[in-house]
Amino acid sequence: MFSFLPRPLDSACTEIIKACSAEGLEDDDDEADEKQDGQDHVFSFYDELSPEEQRQLDDQFDRINAEEFERAWRHGADETSLAEQGIQTVPPSLMNWDRKKPPELKEGANITKLADVSERKWTAWQTLGLEMYSRDRVAIVIMSGGKDSHIGGRVPKGALDVGLLSHKSIFQLYFERIRRLQHLVQRKFPQKKVNIPVYIMCNGDNKETIEDFFRENFRDGKFFGIREQDVLFFTQGDYPICDKRWKYLLEEKHRIALSPNGNGGIFKALVEEGMVSDMKSRGVTSIYVCSIDNILAKVGDPIFIGFCDTCKADAGLKTMEKVLPEEQYGIFCSQIYRDVFEDVDGDGKLDSTSKTKASVLEFFEIPEDLKKRRKQAGSGGMPLELSAGNLSQYFFKIDFVKKVAQLPKDAWPKKWHVIPKAMPYVDVKLGHKVEPVKHDRNARRLEMFIFDAFQLCKSVVALEVPRAEYAVVKNISGPNSPQTAVQALGQLHQRWIIRAGGEFVDSKVAGETEDLKCEISPLASYDGEDLEGQFLKPIALPFYLPSQKEITDFSAATAPLARRPSTHYLDWQSDIVRHELEVELHAQLGNVLELMEHPDKYQYAGERAADKEKLPDTPRDTGPKRPGAAAAAAAAAAAEAAEDADVRQGYKERDTNDPSDPLTALEGPPTDTHIDPQKTIASEKRQKYWGRDTAPTSARAPPSARAPPSARAPPSARGGRGEASPRERGSARGSARGGGSARGRASPGE
Repeated sequence: MFSFLPRPLDSACTEIIKACSAEGLEDDDDEADEKQDGQDHVFSFYDELSPEEQRQLDDQFDRINAEEFERAWRHGADETSLAEQGIQTVPPSLMNWDRKKPPELKEGANITKLADVSERKWTAWQTLGLEMYSRDRVAIVIMSGGKDSHIGGRVPKGALDVGLLSHKSIFQLYFERIRRLQHLVQRKFPQKKVNIPVYIMCNGDNKETIEDFFRENFRDGKFFGIREQDVLFFTQGDYPICDKRWKYLLEEKHRIALSPNGNGGIFKALVEEGMVSDMKSRGVTSIYVCSIDNILAKVGDPIFIGFCDTCKADAGLKTMEKVLPEEQYGIFCSQIYRDVFEDVDGDGKLDSTSKTKASVLEFFEIPEDLKKRRKQAGSGGMPLELSAGNLSQYFFKIDFVKKVAQLPKDAWPKKWHVIPKAMPYVDVKLGHKVEPVKHDRNARRLEMFIFDAFQLCKSVVALEVPRAEYAVVKNISGPNSPQTAVQALGQLHQRWIIRAGGEFVDSKVAGETEDLKCEISPLASYDGEDLEGQFLKPIALPFYLPSQKEITDFSAATAPLARRPSTHYLDWQSDIVRHELEVELHAQLGNVLELMEHPDKYQYAGERAADKEKLPDTPRDTGPKRPGAAAAAAAAAAAEAAEDADVRQGYKERDTNDPSDPLTALEGPPTDTHIDPQKTIASEKRQKYWGRDTAPTSARAPPSARAPPSARAPPSARGGRGEASPRERGSARGSARGGGSARGRASPGE
């Protein structure tokens, strides 16, 4: 044993130490003051604020749980590598479905490749999923609470026009897929009407905007065809955005910068906002969860639902094969934790053991060596060892959701994730807003990830699906942009058409340019079904296949990308309007985009028809005449007249169980399709964010109730294009807002 005894210092050494200590204390004065003051710097401008702004700042500051936040960032700031933590990352265990019984799940991550499963097996999963929907056992949750600063700014990503031929928003695409899914369920199990509940997770900033968007697209008691009482909105939590020293940043002098707490906040939000209670009251036992940015998502996929239920799993997800190391997808894997101490044999003593847990590593969290590691060479080359890319589509049992929501914050199974970002802020010393230095990610935000909850499960299952189910919109241009997403959707729908026996002129391949786009309405087909026999002649691009419902009642509801107006409500009671669009849609004449982009050029709101003005000739009118063209034209006119009579008198009775009839009316008999101004006046917030009132231009009566042109007032006396007066708009807005919340349930009288 050695001991060290202090000895007296000479006077010179003593003076040097005193001087250094004094200098160090002076250098640390500012830091000591900051530590002593905590987060009080957010009140630096308090005396300059108005009473209302002071109240807002006080309320915002009081809502922040300072102790919880400090505990979270201390936990999240741990940047220890996986190797240093003693964690080994391995691929998921491959499930074998060759036997009659479902395979036994192994501890951690388990995966099934859909391509390796027999058609008989996945058809059974699909039937089970449809049956679960028919028994009201499944609800759909759409995550729309993320910050959309990369592409939409303050406009929710789900409301954007991404450039489809139909100009539908992602929200509308998702809801129409759910409507088609309801139709497929009804066709398979016709015993009772099917209504799938949809829950939309928002953040504190975009909730009102999203609710306004849905209110403005409220028709006949439905949001995009889904009943009002089946669409509920809820809000996830948020946390302050901080600088590198974990000091709150000010967005404005009276407002702390906040950010959503990540999609992992969904569990607590579902419980605290009353969504789980609502699900329980409906009989829901499982939920399908997806993000809003994937325009190819098979929303509510019954195959996936049936697969997870067959596996008896508390949690599941969809994956696709990652091919290149640089592809920025999270990776589904198992993590083996060594030297975990717990009482294994029940003797009351802690034993050292290992645990295997399912996990998803985000791209920025994966060590470089793991990203590039490949398997041994085989028949398929050398695929990546960690290749199960996360599609952000999940399955959870309701009881598991409640279990996770009730966990205390310090029991969350994984550290918080620290997300660096660059953002402008108010400098408390300079007294004004400053921009960060170029390439300096000056801010930090904390997030929980939804898949961190996997570590609370003994086993998690994944279904690997084709890459054709993934086309996200994250960036304004380049990879994962609206252009690449629209191209992927066009090529998928082109494959559906070819599989159904269709051909394309000059064998052109669908692309992102306007003249090469291809789109099939979700109301016409969910996954390529019911398309056989519809394509009797070669198809010219661009091509859009609507459903029968759209031909009689259609509106493209989107918010403009980059503030470009693109939302148009068309008056489908006008015979001329429908005639012109049927020509363009069914003959593939390529003028759909011109119609959508420049509606004023042709005034398709019915104004010229009312004034007996001549509409521009269509290619059908001016094109070369073929032999027998006159007879064909007469037959076409007779068919159109019959179609008009059919539309006005109600849909023909169709066999809803006949899979060969793709035009089956999805929503039953048509309701009166004239536009009710009480339900379509845009809110003030919509006007503020999107710069225009996108409500329908007129509220037209049915054709039978219209006055003859001679009895109508001239355009100057009709108020231009039929816009409501300010008084009428105010009255309609008040009535619309007072007529029931988008989140509310149906009244007893409905």
